[in-house]
Amino acid sequence: MNHCLEAGGKHIEPKYFQLMMSRAEICRTSTHFVLIRSKHL
Repeated sequence: MNHCLEAGGKHIEPKYFQLMMSRAEICRTSTHFVLIRSKHL
């Protein structure tokens, strides 16, 4: 996210930045499920 903020332009338009943040959260949550060996995968 820092890279996009530094690059500016289209990278920091709200719709793109929010999408990137949402994708990062999905990845974080997925990783957590794997690490705890969840049966809900």
